[in-house]
Amino acid sequence: MHGYYREKVKSWLHSVLDTAEEQHETPVKEEVQSSVPEKPAEEEKHVEKERKKNTELQRPVQEYMECLKDDSSLLAVHPELDRLEKALLDALEPYCVTATLPCGSRIFIRPILPIDKIVMKDLIETGEISQHSLSLRFNSVIMKVMDSSLDYFCNVNFDSHFAIAVLIEEGGIWKGVASGRFIQDTSNPEEAEWAAIVVDSRHGHKIGSYVLYYLSVLAHRFGIDKLMAVVHPDNFCVLHWMKKLSATRLFKEECYYWVFDTPIEKSWIASEEVRNALEVGANGKTELSEEMRSVLVSNIRELKNYQKSEMHHESFIGSRRDMSVHPEGK
Repeated sequence: MHGYYREKVKSWLHSVLDTAEEQHETPVKEEVQSSVPEKPAEEEKHVEKERKKNTELQRPVQEYMECLKDDSSLLAVHPELDRLEKALLDALEPYCVTATLPCGSRIFIRPILPIDKIVMKDLIETGEISQHSLSLRFNSVIMKVMDSSLDYFCNVNFDSHFAIAVLIEEGGIWKGVASGRFIQDTSNPEEAEWAAIVVDSRHGHKIGSYVLYYLSVLAHRFGIDKLMAVVHPDNFCVLHWMKKLSATRLFKEECYYWVFDTPIEKSWIASEEVRNALEVGANGKTELSEEMRSVLVSNIRELKNYQKSEMHHESFIGSRRDMSVHPEGK
């Protein structure tokens, strides 16, 4: 698979890199920057304060989590917890998507929840997300992930930082296999940085394509015109995406970013049924079936198992798998 993408992007990548380097060597960027007067700090703070939130999803998540801290929430009957559960369900449902992959498997996309930290931790420690995949995702060699980082990835404000989790049905059980997000540039709200990761066994199943399309439609709805990412030079799959999207290179903050416009063209998703479902969810208009509402309720109730990380606790890649082979941990 990587060989296929490598051949596809090789000549295109060289031409784009040459162009980007030539542009970076010119003084145009400096001239443009010097010609734009800086805004007073007070004005910037005022603009940020007045900005309307993209969604209010964070509030029902926080209220439900706060109620769980109350010991009385463990009682069999707890009207306030039931009310907050219903409120959270109603808030999450519009942004959910149920779709079928080309291989025939069903997936469920929903806003990420704090409990997804446990799923991420398990995928890392069992090696289902490999060191190679994580290194491509973070553009550096990754051997371990701090629990505090997983907390950050799963506790988002659903405003400037929106993230989704992807579950797949396997033998009647819904299992987490991917996540995706974008983080809006608060100093330039028309831009956002995106990222996604999929378990190794599901590479090539179109999950990443579905995630990126959903994010692009949602970002456009939030007023974000450009999505960008620093892409590892060995990530041939994503580089192939950048070619298909006619992405351009931008030198920013000492990094080269790949940048493309939102939303992605409809032809990105071949299935009209899937494309429509992704668009409905990204626009916050989904109405789930009773089956999928039950799945979502189950995910919400698992929040009682969430515990915030100890700052220095680390999850080592493939640690459980390695321990099963080397009992002494050597």
